[in-house]
Amino acid sequence: MDALLNDLRAAARALAKQPGSATVSVIILALGIGLSTSMFSLVYGVMFRGLDVPEADRVGVLSRVDMRSGEPDDDPMRGHDLLDFRERARSFEGLLGYYGGTVNLADDQDPDRYQGAWVTANTFDLLGIEPVVGRSFVAGEDDPGSPPAVLLGHHVWRDRYALDPAVVGRSVRVNGRQGTVVGVMPEGFKWPSNHALWITPDEDLRGAVRGEGRFFWVMGRLARDGSWDQANLEVARIADQLAQEWPDEYEGIS
Repeated sequence: MDALLNDLRAAARALAKQPGSATVSVIILALGIGLSTSMFSLVYGVMFRGLDVPEADRVGVLSRVDMRSGEPDDDPMRGHDLLDFRERARSFEGLLGYYGGTVNLADDQDPDRYQGAWVTANTFDLLGIEPVVGRSFVAGEDDPGSPPAVLLGHHVWRDRYALDPAVVGRSVRVNGRQGTVVGVMPEGFKWPSNHALWITPDEDLRGAVRGEGRFFWVMGRLARDGSWDQANLEVARIADQLAQEWPDEYEGIS
């Protein structure tokens, strides 16, 4: 669990550099599904420093851990696992997924390179964070094969587009794929860690071969009538179901 804690501390340090710091509270809740299998752990109570996230103590992180070593997987959760938990979990208003990478942003100007995050379309609705210009992502924009919808970081909007509000609707290329700018995020917003662009993914998570496909960091917001104790039990139950349905995948982490 030390590696996971180190990741959380690093994230906290990055968030602490943003204005409006608040206290960070981190609780680790281990949810086993068998001594010889992998498990899922739930990290909750993470206060988002500098981010105006409503009821941030009701937002948690779901990740995989190897039961044999007690260490987190080098990568988070497969996309098909995200879908499984979305379909089965009732303790959450919803679950979001994201992963980071380098983004080459191009249009009629010279291309620029940024750190970006590919996020499921429900991400900012669940976090409760709204763009200052334009709109957030909407359902369907992360469907398989969909063109990328793009949210710009405020400094990208300032430095590349001179704060022009007409940037919304602009056609851009994201790593060579044609997409559209749909909005601009608030000044200083760099979640999850010094990111400048947010893009909808287009992977076919359901069609991926079991045990293959994209990895996502997964977060969830508790349902209004939910509790972390309930989420604990439910995640453990779902993890046990997955271990029984897919024993080869959950026998260990490869």
